[in-house]
Amino acid sequence: MSAVLKYKSTEDREIQQTPFSPEAIQFLNKLRMLSMRCRSSAHVDIFEACRLLIRDDDAMAEQFADALLRTMKQGLSRAPVFYSPNSKDFSFDETWLLRALMRAKHNDRASVRFLVQSRIDQPYRRSITFLIGNVSEQINRI
Repeated sequence: MSAVLKYKSTEDREIQQTPFSPEAIQFLNKLRMLSMRCRSSAHVDIFEACRLLIRDDDAMAEQFADALLRTMKQGLSRAPVFYSPNSKDFSFDETWLLRALMRAKHNDRASVRFLVQSRIDQPYRRSITFLIGNVSEQINRI
């Protein structure tokens, strides 16, 4: 016996308000563009990436975001899901990362720690937190 599942077409779905500000959505689109470039780049070890980025330089803003996106696979134990730029939907990974970045930007360390501990494997938490903190400080420069 088989069953047929019926899915609502995209026209039948309700449009939901996003929980993010327009600035956060704009930043997510920048991250989505960077993630497309990172897919074709060589993978980088998270500890090596953090060691290379311990410099204070205005030109480093995009490099911090690039390092975060290229090393998230290690911390998550799988590749993160990023949709194409200007997509109306959000993946769970995008929502999680954007929330972590916004909380870090508002200096809400407890929320960042909770978000990181809820998804990132233990050996990578400190490095991912370091990268999230630096990306959040430089959101306007990316």
